[in-house]
Amino acid sequence: MKSKESNASKNDKQESSLQESLHKFQSIKSSDFESEKEMYEKLLYFICNQVNASIGALYQTIEENKIKYQKFVTGYAFYVPESEVKKFEFGEGLVGQAAKSGKELIITDSIPEGYIKVSSGLGESDPKNLIIVPIKKDENVKGVLEIASFSKLDQDQINFLQSAAEILESSELAGKSEDKETTVEV
Repeated sequence: MKSKESNASKNDKQESSLQESLHKFQSIKSSDFESEKEMYEKLLYFICNQVNASIGALYQTIEENKIKYQKFVTGYAFYVPESEVKKFEFGEGLVGQAAKSGKELIITDSIPEGYIKVSSGLGESDPKNLIIVPIKKDENVKGVLEIASFSKLDQDQINFLQSAAEILESSELAGKSEDKETTVEV
């Protein structure tokens, strides 16, 4: 009986912690920013810190000539120069596969060697765990959240990422569309 009460109390605390984190996340999203890019940088920073991620990336769905891609929006400990466009066609690589399938990918202890590196002034290393969460609205993938860490994410952290993706779904991961590019709102 005490074990059931203890488990119920633990579950209540975990749910409360999740709700508190999501409330903070929503509060950040609702804040005033100079640009959408700044907002997404702050949100990704918060996400990565909540789940102890080493590196993260946020992508948006774009369409060029009737071909859908995931285009890099911002990163956490992951930099893409402004002059470089990083994008994955639906089905291409792990990001593109998550976008195509609309299902999250969780890889533990077996990220392909060289897939992603975490670098610092002291050196670099390959993370051991990766989760890629599609950001969907009405079954349409509007973007992708990619998170890598050295430690395995627990179910609470995965729940947070799934819920954060739902909150991001209500955002607009969009800039101004270009001539041949249609930006899909997230």
